[in-house]
Amino acid sequence: MKLIIGLGNPGTEYQKTRHNVGYLVVEKIATDKEVSAVDSENKFIQNMKFDADVCNIQAKGEKVFLVKPNTFMNLSGKTVSAMMQFYKLDISDLIVVSDDVDIPLGQVRIRLEGSSGGHNGLQNIIDTLGSDQFVRVRVGISDKINNLQEIDKKENLIDTKDYVLSQFTAREVPLLNKVVDLAANEILDCVGSNDQFRALTREIV
Repeated sequence: MKLIIGLGNPGTEYQKTRHNVGYLVVEKIATDKEVSAVDSENKFIQNMKFDADVCNIQAKGEKVFLVKPNTFMNLSGKTVSAMMQFYKLDISDLIVVSDDVDIPLGQVRIRLEGSSGGHNGLQNIIDTLGSDQFVRVRVGISDKINNLQEIDKKENLIDTKDYVLSQFTAREVPLLNKVVDLAANEILDCVGSNDQFRALTREIV
């Protein structure tokens, strides 16, 4: 059994913002032709017990919970901890998908452990579980590599907090769609198979 957490913020005002890329990836996995629904349809259903929207699927014969926490980003660990305890899951069963402002849009990095890199959602999960030994799939959202403070069209610096809550531009959307597909495929390649997750970087060419 695998628990795949897509990090993001609930509510229409946050839909398709840069900070919600994790939501987009798990939504993409739910629609993949290679997965099958455990429930009647591949839909996310609100689960009050876990304070999350959950989609129950099978991938290559393995049961998978796709999860979008409704706790808001900074309390993501609450949902993760509750589900892991309820289903008696090991930390090796956990995969977390998040945005990363330090990585350019079009790139995906998989890491097997490590710090949060300043990401509040990841940090809350690490603090809540008391461990950083879980797979994290980091999807780049930055228009400029290694530039924490983006610059708008008027050459004004944009605070990182405001930038991650901004919408993708029309120019970026096609690349966004491709990188969401890439992240979903990388996850599905390892779930339910003998292949193990390994640290790697993939980029849209």
